[in-house]
Amino acid sequence: MILSPWVTHRRADLWPDPHRFNPDRFESTAAANRHRYAYFPFAAGVRGCIGEHHRRGFAGSTRPPGPPSTEDPADDAVGLLNHLGIDRAHVVGHSYGAMIALSLAATHPTRVRSLTLLEIPAFAGPAGTRFADGMASLTQRYAEGDATFGLEQAAAIACPVLSVLGTASAPLFAEGRAQLHRWFPQCQNADITGATHHLQMQAPGAVAAAIAAFLRNQVAARLDGAQGPRGADTHGR
Repeated sequence: MILSPWVTHRRADLWPDPHRFNPDRFESTAAANRHRYAYFPFAAGVRGCIGEHHRRGFAGSTRPPGPPSTEDPADDAVGLLNHLGIDRAHVVGHSYGAMIALSLAATHPTRVRSLTLLEIPAFAGPAGTRFADGMASLTQRYAEGDATFGLEQAAAIACPVLSVLGTASAPLFAEGRAQLHRWFPQCQNADITGATHHLQMQAPGAVAAAIAAFLRNQVAARLDGAQGPRGADTHGR
């Protein structure tokens, strides 16, 4: 049996008017009335992804007090790392998850080995302005929170950064990549040919290959750095 998130998340009997943007679908009260597998962005069942969780206040999880924050889920991620006994991790985030990954790296820089940011949005620039205008009510709700990131926060991040972008994606995300390069001149790029914002579902092999190549380079760089002049081992010195 095959379960497809792409198909399931577009079923009109589960998601009325499925192609309309409606964040209220994920309110706790709405989620409580849906089948538990109506929404499964990672996996489902007993062998689901260990990192799968719903952001606070979404899909039946407890709603936090106060306005939305990217720091809260970043702190949640650190709590998971602590629970698993992991000191540092290679962090991958998609869309709003990429914004959370940035917050994680800025507020807990010693816990992040590298950042891979898929389709991070930009809210500064022409496309970002149009997007914000089209989401005025939601934007107002987030404006009351701390959904801001700039040079001051970026200065805390020294780890390698990879930007992954679909070549058919919207200008909002191309502007997001440009913003990353302004913040992180060392930022590397990976383009997924023909993919849109849903690149990890449209071209999972290409996305995985791009991330794997980036991580291999990080491992090779650390190994090279562990060798002294002419290959001398400097461990413990």
